[in-house]
Amino acid sequence: MKLSLRTTALVVSIVLCAVFIYQLYWLAGLYRTMNEQLHQNILNAMEIADHNELFRRLDQISKNPELKGSIESAVSINDEGGSPKSLRIASKSEYTDRLQGRSVFQEDSSNIDISIDNRKNPDGFQSFRQNARTTELLAAFLQKGLHQTVDDLYPVNLAVYDSLLSTQLDSLGISEGYVIQLVRLRDDSVYASVPPHAVLSDDMKQYDYLFETENQRAYRLSLRNPNRQVIKQMAGIMATSAVIFTLLIYIFIYLLRTIYRLQSEEELKTAFTNNMTHELKTPLAVAYAAVDALLVSEQPVNREKQSKYLTIAKEQMSHLTGLVEQILSMSKENDRHFELIREKVGLNELIALVIARLNMIKDKKVDFKTDVQPPDLTVYADKTHLSHMLNNLIENGIKYSDEPAFVLIRAWKVGNSVRISVEDKGRGIDAKHQKRVFDKFYRVPAGNRHDVKGYGLGLFYVKEMTEKHGGSVRLVSHPGKGSEFSIDLPQ
Repeated sequence: MKLSLRTTALVVSIVLCAVFIYQLYWLAGLYRTMNEQLHQNILNAMEIADHNELFRRLDQISKNPELKGSIESAVSINDEGGSPKSLRIASKSEYTDRLQGRSVFQEDSSNIDISIDNRKNPDGFQSFRQNARTTELLAAFLQKGLHQTVDDLYPVNLAVYDSLLSTQLDSLGISEGYVIQLVRLRDDSVYASVPPHAVLSDDMKQYDYLFETENQRAYRLSLRNPNRQVIKQMAGIMATSAVIFTLLIYIFIYLLRTIYRLQSEEELKTAFTNNMTHELKTPLAVAYAAVDALLVSEQPVNREKQSKYLTIAKEQMSHLTGLVEQILSMSKENDRHFELIREKVGLNELIALVIARLNMIKDKKVDFKTDVQPPDLTVYADKTHLSHMLNNLIENGIKYSDEPAFVLIRAWKVGNSVRISVEDKGRGIDAKHQKRVFDKFYRVPAGNRHDVKGYGLGLFYVKEMTEKHGGSVRLVSHPGKGSEFSIDLPQ
């Protein structure tokens, strides 16, 4: 099934939109995941900082000569059976003997450790560990229990906590724009703040870490625009996605332009074939009819009548010859082994030769003007192809001008190049067609006028030959005022 250009563009556009929507959905999901991960990492950082700050105070307690013996703290919790459990701070050696070297806390816990006593369940530690499910939950529970006892002896040092938390946040890429507060969640009162008397802005997000349950005391971290950190982490992925999507759009546009160009060329080739068939058939039919009229005549043909019919046949053969020459020239231009035969060409002589040839076949009155400066100006080019190029440009000037036509041919030096200009006072070319007049098989629409014949090869041939000479061609045209084609060739 052959799809039209519009249908193809629609299908590819829908696919691109689907890819774009999926890309946005995927990026949104990734953003949510990374945002949740950042939230959890910040809470973990607050917990680790609290752990380190707590055990620094425990280390100070163990080194205080005024505090001897052990510190006990009873904390009631409920498991599935509702049995109470108590916590006691004991020496590390005692705890190690009981748990056979298994330690709940890190090695920086100095000489302080934890033991558990369950009066109703002799296997109290295992029961507690299974109820808490993970060692991390056990550690967090015991850490909160320690706060209830240790905070009465040594209050929380918020400056130390801020220093410890700063280290943890640095590892997450967060180095500034935050405030640490010691708060009571029950009434949202603030005990202390780092920096002191800090003013919280509306764009700050709050993270609360509850470290003591009885009085609902917690650390509060107010962080300015934490989402920026997520976006910063996603910058590489978003940039890659943008590049990929931009590349897809470029490929899509390039594909559409290629399809459009191929479709246009196909349409032009079809029009060219139909036009060429008609143009080949017409001169042959006319010439055949003229010669046949002379052959089948029963009466002797007088010289005037004979000359008339033979002239008609000659004109049609000349038209046919010109058509064949154009096709052969294009075929030769497409030959891989095509080479220009360059020589020194006098422009005054060549232009005069082309005008003389056109004077023989023109079908309207034409006023030719030439201006070559200096008169002996020469150019290093293929004489045959340069002659055809000038012939095409001048013939176009005649073809698209009303009678009497005017064509001005000029040539002069421009730096190290020679510029040849063919100017007419004809119909001109609309701006929207000027970029395509050099395309193969392209013809400017003539509306309802059918007095201009052509095949869309002449200007394409001029452009191709000019570029093969290492030059360039340009067009300046104004509808109703005429056109000027200029060729620049290396001298």
